[in-house]
Amino acid sequence: MTRKREGRVMKRLILISCFVAVAVLGCKEPTSVVLDREEDLLEVTALPPQDPDVELSAIDSTAILPSDENAFAGLLIVNKVTYDAGTRVDSFAFSKVFFADRIRPVRRNQRTIGFHGFNLGPILLNNSPMNRIPHIIRMKAPQADTVAGFEYVKDLTTTYQSNQTYTWAADSINATGASIVSPGELRVLAPVGGASLSRDQNLELLWRGEGNISIFISTYDPVLQRTRALLHVRPRVNRGRAVLGVRLLRLLPPGRNFVFTFVLSNKRLEDVFRPYRGQVLLQASEVYNTLVTFP
Repeated sequence: MTRKREGRVMKRLILISCFVAVAVLGCKEPTSVVLDREEDLLEVTALPPQDPDVELSAIDSTAILPSDENAFAGLLIVNKVTYDAGTRVDSFAFSKVFFADRIRPVRRNQRTIGFHGFNLGPILLNNSPMNRIPHIIRMKAPQADTVAGFEYVKDLTTTYQSNQTYTWAADSINATGASIVSPGELRVLAPVGGASLSRDQNLELLWRGEGNISIFISTYDPVLQRTRALLHVRPRVNRGRAVLGVRLLRLLPPGRNFVFTFVLSNKRLEDVFRPYRGQVLLQASEVYNTLVTFP
């Protein structure tokens, strides 16, 4: 191996090692990771840890990072979610609308952990009423959950369709185009749910579905049934295939249970002037969670 190539390889190893330290110990901002060979087709980012007072979720259903959720005036979401544990495959679909009241933050230990949700009055999704429910911020014991205003939800499990236009309508929301088209169907071929994977060989990820694809890698606690997102993997081009190398797999934090979350999504930002001026995120996604183990 030439001295020049040795230098490139050593630089990549150092960058990957730094990434693992960030993923395990925590960071305030996402950190980019430089990878090797086939992994050059990927953009890999270490994700900041979630607030220690806020309860973690069982699986990823929103496909929106907490940092992104707090960055927008509002969220209008349509998601189909699949969970493949190997022994069973469960699916459901839903819509969620949440507008954050920026002058009413929810704080714990001098940190802002969320916002109250606006009461927006009646909201229709494709001319069908949505349900207004309390917006609840789940807190880790012994702290009590915090009820903070309202959010809107609708069960779409029996009616969701791929490549369908979803439109929200509310007198309290002023947006020039509050609609989004759901993506095509997402199928994950590898790894399959319940697979036992090796850290000593490259891991091939395979899927079917055209569009904007992202993959999140999370640790999973089967006792508490909670995940902790570590990595955001984004293929530069959606070719239905990505490869994670041995170096990266060996440097993942200790533990045998992980969830690979594949997200095929359409999203865009829209300016709003009511209930206050800002930008809302409109997103329609197919979210596929696959539980795997590393012995």
